[in-house]
Amino acid sequence: AHEYCLDFYVEQAEALLDQLGLQKLHWVGTSMGGAIGTLGAATRLRGRIRRLVLNDNGPELAAPALARIQTYAGQPPSFAAVTELEAYFREIYASFGVLSDTQWRHLTETSLRRLPDGRV
Repeated sequence: AHEYCLDFYVEQAEALLDQLGLQKLHWVGTSMGGAIGTLGAATRLRGRIRRLVLNDNGPELAAPALARIQTYAGQPPSFAAVTELEAYFREIYASFGVLSDTQWRHLTETSLRRLPDGRV
């Protein structure tokens, strides 16, 4: 999808900065946010990003990690019940570490979007 590429997100970041009237800023980017900041600093946002802090970001992505991301990026799944979404999150975000049931539920409930057909 056109909306799931770094160039698109850099354009969106530039539009947001323009809307907010921010000419210079410090960018802290985690994972994809780091990739967006890196590309932005080298292209459309050159000169506007004064400092770039990267977290969970590297020069290349290992093939297994890329394959895992491709299973869920750009094609959000839908579920009949919130508990199904929570089970899905527990699987794809297992690398987050040990979370309590309450933390998993909070992550799920604050991340979901109810669809017109009632699914999440």
